[in-house]
Amino acid sequence: MSRVRRQFSWRFFGAIVAVGLLFAFAVEFREPTGVQAQTVKSGPAIGETIPAFELTDHTGKTQTFESLRGPKGLVLLFHRSADW
Repeated sequence: MSRVRRQFSWRFFGAIVAVGLLFAFAVEFREPTGVQAQTVKSGPAIGETIPAFELTDHTGKTQTFESLRGPKGLVLLFHRSADW
């Protein structure tokens, strides 16, 4: 076989293997059939009033929504780590 033909066959083989791997991962991580997706509530909806809360900050002072809110509002970020 010529050198060009050998290179083409290896490229073709590599492409087939790559497509096969992509297909295998797509099948593995797809949504199971017949299972309904669960609705997860991640927080209050836009415009919804948040519940009253009191939390202690790093200095030991109790903070509320009203004590933290500024003239333009407040952004609260709750970070959930990957170590649940």
